[in-house]
Amino acid sequence: MLLFKQSKVSPKRGMPVDLTNVARKVNDISSETVQLLYSTWTALASDAWQAVWVSVLWKLAYSSVLDANWFKLGSLWDSSLSFTSTALTTEIAEPDCMFEAMDDKTILETLKLVTSNLTDGQYIVDYRNWIIYGKKASDTTTLTSTAYKINSLLITATV
Repeated sequence: MLLFKQSKVSPKRGMPVDLTNVARKVNDISSETVQLLYSTWTALASDAWQAVWVSVLWKLAYSSVLDANWFKLGSLWDSSLSFTSTALTTEIAEPDCMFEAMDDKTILETLKLVTSNLTDGQYIVDYRNWIIYGKKASDTTTLTSTAYKINSLLITATV
């Protein structure tokens, strides 16, 4: 039966899969400069010195930020993600179910809903989908010195 013993499946612990021809390697992503994006109400646009309090987001270049020890998916209290910014200064937690509830929303709707209760400088990380949502505390347009760890897959040949 496909769903037998799957009571522990969650956004943080995906459905187990045994990939015998795949090896994982931890990669360091460092010195990424990330351009913040904001909503023009009809599309996302590059932040061009938007005002404080504007809701912004950015998507990491690589997937699934790992925890500080590189064993599992990151979280608010255990993440390898770091960056320098005066725009986004304080990470806050949101339940995983909040992001699951956004699955049927557009990215613009999600940005509005996720940031609606944030104060200036606060941000939320969707570690599963590698997106950061925040409300700006300064007119800075980028996050600099962004660094994090990811797993990459090495496919091995089978004969």
